[in-house]
Amino acid sequence: MSSGLSMKKSKFWQKVYDRVIRRLRPRYMGTRPPFPELCLSRLVGVEGNTSIGFDPDIWGLGHRSLSSACPDPSGSKGTDTGFDGLSLRSLSLSKGTVKTALIGFMFLLIACGQQKQADIPADSRLKLANAYTTNGLYQAAVDEYLAYLQNNNPDDTRRANTYYTIANIYFERIKDYEKALEYYFRIKYLYPQSTLQGEVGKRIVSCLERLQRSTDAQRIMQQEAALDKDQAKESRPGAVLAKIGEKEITQGDLDYEIRQLPPYLQEQFKDKKKKLELLKQLIAQELLYDSAKRKGLDKDKEVIEGAFRARKALMTEKMIREELKDEVKIEPADVELYYLAHKDKYAEKDDKSKVIRQKPFEEVSQQAAQDLAMERQQQAYQKLLDRLMKAEDVRIFESRVK
Repeated sequence: MSSGLSMKKSKFWQKVYDRVIRRLRPRYMGTRPPFPELCLSRLVGVEGNTSIGFDPDIWGLGHRSLSSACPDPSGSKGTDTGFDGLSLRSLSLSKGTVKTALIGFMFLLIACGQQKQADIPADSRLKLANAYTTNGLYQAAVDEYLAYLQNNNPDDTRRANTYYTIANIYFERIKDYEKALEYYFRIKYLYPQSTLQGEVGKRIVSCLERLQRSTDAQRIMQQEAALDKDQAKESRPGAVLAKIGEKEITQGDLDYEIRQLPPYLQEQFKDKKKKLELLKQLIAQELLYDSAKRKGLDKDKEVIEGAFRARKALMTEKMIREELKDEVKIEPADVELYYLAHKDKYAEKDDKSKVIRQKPFEEVSQQAAQDLAMERQQQAYQKLLDRLMKAEDVRIFESRVK
Protein backbone atom coordinates (compact mmCIF):
# COMPACT_ATOMS: atom_id res chain seq x y z
CA MET A 1 0.00 0.00 0.00
CA SER A 2 2.70 2.44 1.06
CA SER A 3 4.74 1.40 -1.96
CA GLY A 4 1.83 2.25 -4.30
CA LEU A 5 1.30 5.60 -2.58
CA SER A 6 4.99 6.36 -2.84
CA MET A 7 4.90 5.59 -6.55
CA LYS A 8 1.94 7.95 -7.06
CA LYS A 9 3.82 10.69 -5.22
CA SER A 10 6.87 10.12 -7.37
CA LYS A 11 4.76 10.41 -10.54
CA PHE A 12 3.18 13.60 -9.21
CA TRP A 13 6.54 15.23 -8.54
CA GLN A 14 7.84 14.01 -11.89
CA LYS A 15 4.95 15.81 -13.62
CA VAL A 16 5.69 18.95 -11.64
CA TYR A 17 9.33 18.70 -12.64
CA ASP A 18 8.48 18.22 -16.33
CA ARG A 19 6.21 21.25 -16.41
CA VAL A 20 8.69 23.51 -14.69
CA ILE A 21 11.54 22.36 -16.94
CA ARG A 22 9.50 22.99 -20.09
CA ARG A 23 8.76 26.50 -18.93
CA LEU A 24 12.18 27.47 -17.65
CA ARG A 25 14.65 25.69 -19.93
CA PRO A 26 14.57 28.39 -22.68
CA ARG A 27 15.27 31.12 -20.13
CA TYR A 28 18.31 29.41 -18.63
CA MET A 29 19.67 27.86 -21.82
CA GLY A 30 23.44 27.68 -21.76
CA THR A 31 23.90 28.58 -18.07
CA ARG A 32 26.43 26.81 -15.87
CA PRO A 33 25.45 24.79 -13.97
CA PRO A 34 22.52 23.64 -16.11
CA PHE A 35 19.75 25.07 -13.93
CA PRO A 36 17.00 24.22 -13.17
CA GLU A 37 17.22 20.62 -14.41
CA LEU A 38 20.02 19.53 -12.07
CA CYS A 39 18.70 20.94 -8.82
CA LEU A 40 15.11 19.88 -9.47
CA SER A 41 16.01 16.36 -10.55
CA ARG A 42 18.09 16.08 -7.41
CA LEU A 43 15.07 17.04 -5.29
CA VAL A 44 12.56 14.88 -7.14
CA GLY A 45 14.88 11.90 -7.12
CA VAL A 46 14.89 11.57 -3.31
CA GLU A 47 11.16 10.93 -2.90
CA GLY A 48 10.84 8.08 -0.44
CA ASN A 49 14.00 8.93 1.48
CA THR A 50 13.79 10.44 4.94
CA SER A 51 16.28 13.15 4.18
CA ILE A 52 18.49 14.56 1.46
CA GLY A 53 22.04 15.70 1.63
CA PHE A 54 22.98 18.12 -1.17
CA ASP A 55 26.28 17.31 -2.77
CA PRO A 56 27.69 20.61 -3.99
CA ASP A 57 30.47 18.83 -5.87
CA ILE A 58 27.88 17.73 -8.45
CA TRP A 59 27.58 21.37 -9.41
CA GLY A 60 31.19 22.22 -8.70
CA LEU A 61 30.03 24.78 -6.17
CA GLY A 62 32.06 23.86 -3.12
CA HIS A 63 31.09 26.20 -0.29
CA ARG A 64 29.58 28.88 -2.53
CA SER A 65 26.20 30.24 -1.51
CA LEU A 66 22.97 29.06 -3.06
CA SER A 67 22.51 32.47 -4.68
CA SER A 68 25.28 31.58 -7.13
CA ALA A 69 23.46 28.42 -8.08
CA CYS A 70 20.67 30.39 -9.72
CA PRO A 71 22.60 32.47 -12.23
CA ASP A 72 21.12 35.35 -14.15
CA PRO A 73 20.54 34.06 -17.73
CA SER A 74 21.73 37.38 -19.08
CA GLY A 75 25.12 36.86 -17.44
CA SER A 76 24.86 39.79 -15.04
CA LYS A 77 26.22 39.43 -11.55
CA GLY A 78 24.61 39.88 -8.19
CA THR A 79 21.42 37.83 -8.76
CA ASP A 80 19.51 37.88 -5.52
CA THR A 81 17.78 34.57 -4.81
CA GLY A 82 17.23 35.20 -1.15
CA PHE A 83 19.71 32.48 -0.10
CA ASP A 84 22.92 34.50 0.22
CA GLY A 85 25.40 33.06 2.71
CA LEU A 86 23.69 29.66 2.93
CA SER A 87 26.23 26.89 2.27
CA LEU A 88 24.96 23.90 0.34
CA ARG A 89 27.01 21.55 2.53
CA SER A 90 24.98 22.68 5.52
CA LEU A 91 21.65 21.58 3.98
CA SER A 92 20.06 18.41 5.35
CA LEU A 93 16.32 18.41 4.75
CA SER A 94 13.47 16.14 5.75
CA LYS A 95 11.14 14.80 3.13
CA GLY A 96 8.41 17.36 3.97
CA THR A 97 10.91 20.18 3.89
CA VAL A 98 12.13 18.97 0.50
CA LYS A 99 8.62 19.28 -0.91
CA THR A 100 8.18 22.74 0.57
CA ALA A 101 11.60 23.79 -0.69
CA LEU A 102 10.86 22.40 -4.14
CA ILE A 103 7.58 24.31 -4.46
CA GLY A 104 9.16 27.50 -3.17
CA PHE A 105 12.13 27.08 -5.48
CA MET A 106 9.80 26.50 -8.46
CA PHE A 107 7.95 29.77 -7.80
CA LEU A 108 11.27 31.54 -7.32
CA LEU A 109 12.57 30.45 -10.71
CA ILE A 110 9.29 31.20 -12.44
CA ALA A 111 9.22 34.67 -10.92
CA CYS A 112 12.83 35.26 -11.99
CA GLY A 113 11.97 34.18 -15.53
CA GLN A 114 8.88 36.38 -15.69
CA GLN A 115 10.87 39.34 -14.41
CA LYS A 116 13.37 38.81 -17.21
CA GLN A 117 10.52 38.71 -19.73
CA ALA A 118 9.13 42.02 -18.48
CA ASP A 119 12.56 43.65 -18.43
CA ILE A 120 12.98 43.35 -22.22
CA PRO A 121 12.74 46.92 -23.62
CA ALA A 122 9.76 47.69 -25.85
CA ASP A 123 12.02 48.91 -28.67
CA SER A 124 13.95 45.64 -28.63
CA ARG A 125 10.74 43.63 -28.93
CA LEU A 126 9.49 45.77 -31.81
CA LYS A 127 12.82 45.54 -33.64
CA LEU A 128 12.77 41.77 -33.25
CA ALA A 129 9.19 41.56 -34.50
CA ASN A 130 10.12 43.70 -37.50
CA ALA A 131 13.13 41.48 -38.21
CA TYR A 132 10.87 38.42 -38.10
CA THR A 133 8.50 40.05 -40.59
CA THR A 134 11.30 41.11 -42.92
CA ASN A 135 12.68 37.57 -42.98
CA GLY A 136 9.36 35.84 -43.56
CA LEU A 137 8.86 34.55 -40.00
CA TYR A 138 5.35 35.90 -39.86
CA GLN A 139 3.89 33.85 -37.01
CA ALA A 140 6.96 34.57 -34.89
CA ALA A 141 6.45 38.26 -35.61
CA VAL A 142 2.83 38.07 -34.47
CA ASP A 143 3.88 36.30 -31.27
CA GLU A 144 6.48 38.97 -30.54
CA TYR A 145 4.01 41.80 -31.13
CA LEU A 146 1.57 40.12 -28.74
CA ALA A 147 4.35 39.75 -26.16
CA TYR A 148 5.05 43.46 -26.54
CA LEU A 149 1.40 44.27 -25.84
CA GLN A 150 1.26 41.93 -22.85
CA ASN A 151 4.49 42.94 -21.14
CA ASN A 152 5.08 46.58 -22.05
CA ASN A 153 1.62 48.11 -21.56
CA PRO A 154 1.59 50.65 -24.44
CA ASP A 155 -1.00 53.43 -24.68
CA ASP A 156 -4.20 53.02 -26.71
CA THR A 157 -2.77 54.55 -29.87
CA ARG A 158 0.24 52.22 -29.92
CA ARG A 159 -1.95 49.27 -28.98
CA ALA A 160 -4.35 49.95 -31.86
CA ASN A 161 -1.42 50.40 -34.28
CA THR A 162 0.11 47.12 -33.12
CA TYR A 163 -3.17 45.25 -33.55
CA TYR A 164 -3.38 46.75 -37.05
CA THR A 165 0.12 45.47 -37.84
CA ILE A 166 -0.81 42.00 -36.58
CA ALA A 167 -4.04 42.00 -38.59
CA ASN A 168 -2.18 43.04 -41.74
CA ILE A 169 0.33 40.21 -41.28
CA TYR A 170 -2.51 37.71 -41.09
CA PHE A 171 -4.27 39.34 -44.06
CA GLU A 172 -1.37 39.99 -46.43
CA ARG A 173 1.23 37.39 -45.46
CA ILE A 174 -0.32 34.41 -43.70
CA LYS A 175 -3.62 34.71 -45.60
CA ASP A 176 -5.56 33.74 -42.48
CA TYR A 177 -8.55 36.00 -42.99
CA GLU A 178 -10.44 34.87 -39.89
CA LYS A 179 -7.53 35.82 -37.62
CA ALA A 180 -7.09 39.07 -39.52
CA LEU A 181 -10.79 39.78 -39.03
CA GLU A 182 -10.43 39.15 -35.30
CA TYR A 183 -7.79 41.84 -34.88
CA TYR A 184 -9.46 44.32 -37.23
CA PHE A 185 -12.62 44.00 -35.12
CA ARG A 186 -10.59 44.63 -31.98
CA ILE A 187 -9.52 47.98 -33.37
CA LYS A 188 -13.00 48.81 -34.64
CA TYR A 189 -14.78 48.23 -31.33
CA LEU A 190 -12.11 48.67 -28.64
CA TYR A 191 -10.45 51.78 -30.08
CA PRO A 192 -13.22 53.75 -31.84
CA GLN A 193 -11.18 56.98 -31.66
CA SER A 194 -8.28 55.49 -33.63
CA THR A 195 -7.36 57.24 -36.86
CA LEU A 196 -7.18 53.77 -38.43
CA GLN A 197 -10.96 53.30 -38.41
CA GLY A 198 -11.37 54.17 -42.09
CA GLU A 199 -8.79 51.66 -43.30
CA VAL A 200 -9.96 49.05 -40.79
CA GLY A 201 -13.49 49.20 -42.20
CA LYS A 202 -12.19 48.53 -45.72
CA ARG A 203 -10.05 45.63 -44.50
CA ILE A 204 -13.00 44.08 -42.66
CA VAL A 205 -14.98 44.15 -45.90
CA SER A 206 -12.06 42.57 -47.78
CA CYS A 207 -11.78 39.78 -45.20
CA LEU A 208 -15.51 39.03 -45.36
CA GLU A 209 -15.41 38.97 -49.15
CA ARG A 210 -12.54 36.48 -49.15
CA LEU A 211 -14.43 34.34 -46.65
CA GLN A 212 -17.36 34.24 -49.10
CA ARG A 213 -19.53 36.33 -46.77
CA SER A 214 -20.73 38.88 -49.31
CA THR A 215 -23.91 39.75 -47.41
CA ASP A 216 -21.92 40.69 -44.32
CA ALA A 217 -19.44 42.56 -46.50
CA GLN A 218 -22.25 44.57 -48.08
CA ARG A 219 -23.67 45.41 -44.64
CA ILE A 220 -20.29 46.69 -43.42
CA MET A 221 -19.80 48.65 -46.64
CA GLN A 222 -23.10 50.43 -46.16
CA GLN A 223 -22.11 51.32 -42.61
CA GLU A 224 -18.76 52.63 -43.78
CA ALA A 225 -20.32 54.54 -46.67
CA ALA A 226 -22.51 56.45 -44.25
CA LEU A 227 -19.37 57.63 -42.43
CA ASP A 228 -17.00 58.07 -45.34
CA LYS A 229 -17.77 61.58 -46.53
CA ASP A 230 -14.72 61.64 -48.77
CA GLN A 231 -16.19 58.81 -50.85
CA ALA A 232 -19.68 60.33 -51.00
CA LYS A 233 -21.02 60.67 -54.50
CA GLU A 234 -22.24 64.08 -55.62
CA SER A 235 -26.02 64.16 -55.59
CA ARG A 236 -27.57 65.12 -58.93
CA PRO A 237 -31.25 66.04 -59.26
CA GLY A 238 -33.92 64.21 -61.20
CA ALA A 239 -36.20 61.21 -60.99
CA VAL A 240 -34.72 57.98 -59.61
CA LEU A 241 -34.15 55.69 -62.59
CA ALA A 242 -32.58 52.72 -60.73
CA LYS A 243 -31.58 51.58 -57.24
CA ILE A 244 -28.63 49.38 -56.28
CA GLY A 245 -29.33 48.53 -52.66
CA GLU A 246 -29.58 51.98 -51.09
CA LYS A 247 -27.64 53.65 -53.89
CA GLU A 248 -29.67 55.60 -56.45
CA ILE A 249 -29.07 56.52 -60.09
CA THR A 250 -31.06 59.59 -61.09
CA GLN A 251 -31.95 61.26 -64.37
CA GLY A 252 -29.35 63.87 -63.46
CA ASP A 253 -26.69 61.14 -63.20
CA LEU A 254 -27.61 59.79 -66.63
CA ASP A 255 -27.59 63.25 -68.23
CA TYR A 256 -24.22 63.99 -66.63
CA GLU A 257 -22.69 60.83 -68.12
CA ILE A 258 -24.01 61.76 -71.56
CA ARG A 259 -22.47 65.24 -71.30
CA GLN A 260 -19.06 63.66 -70.69
CA LEU A 261 -19.14 62.05 -74.14
CA PRO A 262 -17.72 63.70 -77.29
CA PRO A 263 -20.28 65.88 -79.11
CA TYR A 264 -20.69 63.45 -82.00
CA LEU A 265 -21.60 60.66 -79.56
CA GLN A 266 -23.99 62.79 -77.53
CA GLU A 267 -26.26 62.97 -80.56
CA GLN A 268 -26.77 59.19 -80.40
CA PHE A 269 -28.25 59.34 -76.88
CA LYS A 270 -31.20 61.58 -77.65
CA ASP A 271 -33.19 58.41 -78.26
CA LYS A 272 -34.86 56.85 -75.16
CA LYS A 273 -33.75 53.35 -76.14
CA LYS A 274 -30.10 54.43 -76.25
CA LYS A 275 -30.45 56.14 -72.87
CA LEU A 276 -31.84 52.92 -71.39
CA GLU A 277 -28.84 51.00 -72.73
CA LEU A 278 -26.49 53.52 -71.13
CA LEU A 279 -28.39 53.24 -67.83
CA LYS A 280 -27.87 49.46 -67.81
CA GLN A 281 -24.18 50.00 -68.52
CA LEU A 282 -23.95 52.35 -65.53
CA ILE A 283 -25.65 49.76 -63.29
CA ALA A 284 -23.23 47.05 -64.43
CA GLN A 285 -20.30 49.40 -63.84
CA GLU A 286 -21.48 50.17 -60.27
CA LEU A 287 -21.96 46.46 -59.45
CA LEU A 288 -18.52 45.53 -60.74
CA TYR A 289 -16.93 48.51 -59.01
CA ASP A 290 -18.45 47.59 -55.63
CA SER A 291 -17.34 43.97 -56.01
CA ALA A 292 -13.82 45.08 -56.93
CA LYS A 293 -13.65 47.31 -53.85
CA ARG A 294 -14.78 44.47 -51.60
CA LYS A 295 -11.95 42.36 -53.01
CA GLY A 296 -9.46 45.09 -52.21
CA LEU A 297 -8.64 45.88 -55.84
CA ASP A 298 -8.56 49.57 -54.99
CA LYS A 299 -5.19 48.70 -53.41
CA ASP A 300 -3.95 46.74 -56.43
CA LYS A 301 -0.69 48.15 -57.82
CA GLU A 302 -1.90 48.14 -61.43
CA VAL A 303 -5.15 49.87 -60.48
CA ILE A 304 -3.31 52.48 -58.45
CA GLU A 305 -0.88 53.12 -61.30
CA GLY A 306 -3.70 53.29 -63.86
CA ALA A 307 -5.69 55.67 -61.67
CA PHE A 308 -2.63 57.86 -61.28
CA ARG A 309 -2.09 57.99 -65.04
CA ALA A 310 -5.76 58.77 -65.70
CA ARG A 311 -5.75 61.49 -63.04
CA LYS A 312 -2.54 62.90 -64.47
CA ALA A 313 -4.03 62.99 -67.98
CA LEU A 314 -7.24 64.68 -66.79
CA MET A 315 -5.32 67.28 -64.80
CA THR A 316 -3.08 67.99 -67.80
CA GLU A 317 -6.04 68.33 -70.15
CA LYS A 318 -7.86 70.72 -67.81
CA MET A 319 -4.74 72.79 -67.25
CA ILE A 320 -4.26 73.16 -71.02
CA ARG A 321 -7.89 74.24 -71.48
CA GLU A 322 -7.59 76.88 -68.76
CA GLU A 323 -4.26 78.16 -70.06
CA LEU A 324 -5.37 78.36 -73.68
CA LYS A 325 -8.96 79.57 -73.39
CA ASP A 326 -7.90 83.22 -73.54
CA GLU A 327 -5.25 82.58 -76.17
CA VAL A 328 -7.65 81.27 -78.80
CA LYS A 329 -10.07 84.03 -79.72
CA ILE A 330 -11.52 83.87 -83.21
CA GLU A 331 -13.33 86.67 -85.00
CA PRO A 332 -15.47 86.09 -88.13
CA ALA A 333 -12.99 88.08 -90.18
CA ASP A 334 -10.19 85.77 -89.03
CA VAL A 335 -12.12 82.76 -90.30
CA GLU A 336 -12.65 84.28 -93.73
CA LEU A 337 -8.99 85.22 -94.02
CA TYR A 338 -8.07 81.68 -93.03
CA TYR A 339 -10.42 80.33 -95.73
CA LEU A 340 -8.87 82.52 -98.38
CA ALA A 341 -5.36 81.41 -97.37
CA HIS A 342 -6.34 77.74 -97.51
CA LYS A 343 -8.87 77.60 -100.34
CA ASP A 344 -7.23 74.53 -101.76
CA LYS A 345 -8.09 72.71 -98.52
CA TYR A 346 -11.82 73.28 -99.14
CA ALA A 347 -11.99 72.28 -102.77
CA GLU A 348 -13.40 69.09 -104.24
CA LYS A 349 -10.76 67.09 -106.13
CA ASP A 350 -10.69 64.08 -108.39
CA ASP A 351 -8.44 61.03 -108.11
CA LYS A 352 -5.58 63.00 -109.62
CA SER A 353 -5.94 65.81 -107.05
CA LYS A 354 -7.30 68.15 -109.70
CA VAL A 355 -9.79 70.73 -108.42
CA ILE A 356 -13.29 69.94 -109.61
CA ARG A 357 -15.20 72.51 -107.59
CA GLN A 358 -14.21 75.24 -105.17
CA LYS A 359 -16.55 75.26 -102.18
CA PRO A 360 -17.77 78.72 -101.28
CA PHE A 361 -16.97 80.24 -97.88
CA GLU A 362 -20.60 80.09 -96.75
CA GLU A 363 -20.60 76.33 -97.26
CA VAL A 364 -17.44 75.60 -95.25
CA SER A 365 -17.30 78.48 -92.77
CA GLN A 366 -17.99 76.25 -89.75
CA GLN A 367 -15.30 73.76 -90.78
CA ALA A 368 -12.86 76.61 -91.44
CA ALA A 369 -13.54 78.05 -87.98
CA GLN A 370 -12.81 74.68 -86.35
CA ASP A 371 -9.59 74.27 -88.35
CA LEU A 372 -8.44 77.77 -87.41
CA ALA A 373 -9.21 77.12 -83.73
CA MET A 374 -7.26 73.87 -83.81
CA GLU A 375 -4.28 75.54 -85.46
CA ARG A 376 -4.20 78.37 -82.94
CA GLN A 377 -4.56 75.91 -80.06
CA GLN A 378 -1.55 73.99 -81.33
CA GLN A 379 0.46 77.20 -81.59
CA ALA A 380 -0.57 78.32 -78.10
CA TYR A 381 0.17 74.85 -76.69
CA GLN A 382 3.66 74.84 -78.17
CA LYS A 383 4.28 78.34 -76.82
CA LEU A 384 3.17 77.22 -73.34
CA LEU A 385 5.33 74.11 -73.51
CA ASP A 386 8.40 76.09 -74.59
CA ARG A 387 7.90 78.48 -71.68
CA LEU A 388 7.60 75.65 -69.15
CA MET A 389 10.63 73.80 -70.50
CA LYS A 390 12.73 76.93 -70.30
CA ALA A 391 11.55 77.67 -66.75
CA GLU A 392 12.35 74.12 -65.58
CA ASP A 393 15.68 73.96 -67.44
CA VAL A 394 14.70 70.84 -69.40
CA ARG A 395 17.48 69.15 -71.38
CA ILE A 396 16.96 66.32 -73.85
CA PHE A 397 19.87 63.98 -74.65
CA GLU A 398 18.80 62.75 -78.07
CA SER A 399 22.05 60.85 -78.71
CA ARG A 400 21.33 58.54 -75.78
CA VAL A 401 17.98 57.38 -77.11
CA LYS A 402 18.25 53.82 -78.44
